[in-house]
Amino acid sequence: MRSRGVDERRTRHPSKVIKRSLGATITFKKAFIPKILKNAKTVTVRWGIVKPSRRLVLIESEGLIYGEAEIKNVKVTHFSQLDEECASKDGFNGVEELKSALKRIYPSIEPNDLVTVLEFEVKELFKSPVPRDLLFARAGRLARLALARGLYASAGERQALAHIAAGKDVVDASMLAGVPVGRVVEVLLEARKFELDSR
Repeated sequence: MRSRGVDERRTRHPSKVIKRSLGATITFKKAFIPKILKNAKTVTVRWGIVKPSRRLVLIESEGLIYGEAEIKNVKVTHFSQLDEECASKDGFNGVEELKSALKRIYPSIEPNDLVTVLEFEVKELFKSPVPRDLLFARAGRLARLALARGLYASAGERQALAHIAAGKDVVDASMLAGVPVGRVVEVLLEARKFELDSR
């Protein structure tokens, strides 16, 4: 993941410097999901300096996870310096349309404020959206149930489930075991059926 752009120490008189990190998910408004799923939106602009904590993230909207994306590039610039290329990759018809949309999301953003342009690539889409709590709050319990029921089809899947049961998140566990995250999600969904049946 390359990072380039404005050096915060050299920025002259920024209006506001907001610093945030990007965790296991990258969250979008529901209206943007169709463009993401069609690869018509491969960039997102966020107010402030946003530092991804990982290369692979889950695509989230309104509590649902749609798949996995890879952060390909991170660029920090000023709001006033957003350009047509950025707008096009973000799924807008022009830079003014992009800026108007950002002003609706961040009403107090100013021209000299820093923004982070995150370029991403969808790596895998799930067969259907999955509730966030299934992959975070309930993943460990479902992984233990999947292991106990022998729901895995390979040693890699068993290893991924063991990592989740031990506290790793779904993406990290999938990477460590060399198994697509979508396949691990399918196993967890299968385990959820057994969980529901036992109630």
